[in-house]
Amino acid sequence: MELLRHLYKFLIAHDFILKVVTVVVAICGAILSAYTFMEQRKGRMKRIRVSLRVGRKTWKNNLLDSEVILKATNYGHRMVKLVGCCITLPGGVKIRDVELEGKPFPIELRDGDSYECCATVTKIALKLPENSNSLRAHIFLNGEFWDGTDEKFKSKRMSFCVSDYSAHKS
Repeated sequence: MELLRHLYKFLIAHDFILKVVTVVVAICGAILSAYTFMEQRKGRMKRIRVSLRVGRKTWKNNLLDSEVILKATNYGHRMVKLVGCCITLPGGVKIRDVELEGKPFPIELRDGDSYECCATVTKIALKLPENSNSLRAHIFLNGEFWDGTDEKFKSKRMSFCVSDYSAHKS
């Protein structure tokens, strides 16, 4: 009889351990499944980094007018076809891709590829609203690209002072 009681207690304790192990394995499986799903989803996403900066080109050892350069870099794992871009000035004024210097759209970017287009500071100064009192004040520029599905990829705002790069608004 004593032997049966010990055997019964052992089976109950063993059953509890099996249940704990089963729950731990189920939780680990759920975590692994969620991680795999997120990695696959991330691999299907379009990942474009958009940036704005100011630079100058040279031609035959001469410095040319300063330019605002809009750049898109594909750091995802799928090809993205960009169909347009613009630089947004204060007041919602936009300099569209047809006014920017760069290869014509559409542009295909594979993993690691990038594309740049630019607008001269003079062109930006001419596009500023007439009610801009002082070109010494900082303005904020935004850049964006979009693809064939109208998904937009935007840059961070860039603080910009036209007078630092151009003498006067004509």
